[in-house]
Amino acid sequence: QAHSQRVSCLLLGSKRPYFDGTQRARKLFSGSFDNTVRVWDLWKSNGHCIGVLKHTEDVRDLARYGSMLFAAQGSRIALWDIAKVGSMRRCGELRGHSGIVDTIVLIGGRVMSAGQGGDIRLWGKAEGTPDQWREMDCWKGHTEQFRVRCIASDGDG
Repeated sequence: QAHSQRVSCLLLGSKRPYFDGTQRARKLFSGSFDNTVRVWDLWKSNGHCIGVLKHTEDVRDLARYGSMLFAAQGSRIALWDIAKVGSMRRCGELRGHSGIVDTIVLIGGRVMSAGQGGDIRLWGKAEGTPDQWREMDCWKGHTEQFRVRCIASDGDG
């Protein structure tokens, strides 16, 4: 049940994105160039795969907001409802990037994405819908292709 291509990203699936000694993450999400996200049960002794989310392109990064999983694939971001492992479903897609999306990160209830097309985009929840998201802002200006490896916030806005 392992990935057949290289693993590109990992995401711990707990309400807290870290091990705090008292509450361990139960699920681990791994994205791969085999066009899948695999869900692993960390409480099983051998790291049991409990689900596979199929994509159409390489999965380059993952982020989570509540029961929503965001997976960067090609120039799009796939949205998955992961509330229940047995019934995880794809529920949307964010489009707008002109090149491959390398990085997605959660910032204050919004998702920021960046990639090889030179643009950075901010996504937020659409009013009145639990799993619909829309583009809120876009910054362009890079004149050459670039790759973002991480986005960090100092908490100062």
